Amino acid sequence: MDTTDIDYNNKLVAFIDILGFRNYVQQPPDKIKHTIHVINDVLSHAINIVRTNNRENIFSIKLFSDCVCISSNLDNIQEFLYELAYIQCWFSMHGIFLRGALSKGLHYENDNIIFSQGLIKAYEHEQNAIYPRIVIERETIQMINSQNTTYVMKAPDRTSFVDYLNFIYEEGNSNAEDILALHKNSILNQVREHADNIRILEKYRWLTEYHNIKANEFIGNPGDWEDAYYQELKNKMVIPISQYFPSFRKPQNELKKKQLPQQGSIQQSNQGDGE
Repeated sequence: MDTTDIDYNNKLVAFIDILGFRNYVQQPPDKIKHTIHVINDVLSHAINIVRTNNRENIFSIKLFSDCVCISSNLDNIQEFLYELAYIQCWFSMHGIFLRGALSKGLHYENDNIIFSQGLIKAYEHEQNAIYPRIVIERETIQMINSQNTTYVMKAPDRTSFVDYLNFIYEEGNSNAEDILALHKNSILNQVREHADNIRILEKYRWLTEYHNIKANEFIGNPGDWEDAYYQELKNKMVIPISQYFPSFRKPQNELKKKQLPQQGSIQQSNQGDGE
């Protein structure tokens, strides 16, 4: 290979990790086959869309083990964010959640190798993403802010991430209610599975809060719907956090100690004081 053919330039690079991949690998054979089917189906669908729209020269998508590397030229930021949102949205609807990071840096790849400063940067940022989200490094977010995009949100910890549920507002997307309902069920399945693991539950509590923001945003104001249908939408799409996640509470024996005495006891006490 001639060195003049090596295009080692700054590119957008996303590193994405499939959460709980070790658990998927240790599933019974029938469930493993289903998981492999879902992963292959979603990624194949994403790649086919890229090919159908003649965007093979825009995006590169590579899967290795439990990780996905997606890269593109810097001037394709809008399309890149859409692609990340699409992949993350459809994975989550099928019960598979992702965590990752979007960065920019020097990057080269061919059919045999990936040699990338940008991928290393994205990998390092992914380690601090904590929750099921694709975070965006500061240098890249500054570039994004110079453009008008609807696929970025800032979390309470001031970290910018890909607002993948904004995919429901895409033109021609008429199944937003179903997407949000499936997303809700996928989260609750993980919550039930990890009910005794507070560390994992916290990740899905964060995701639940993000989900509820998007669900309430879609539902809008009560006056926009008939009362019965408004409540139906809330039940279908919004997750009641207090019902599924631990909250502050006193142990039962402490509550008993704090109960007030019966009225008769108070009167007896007062009589005793008078004596």
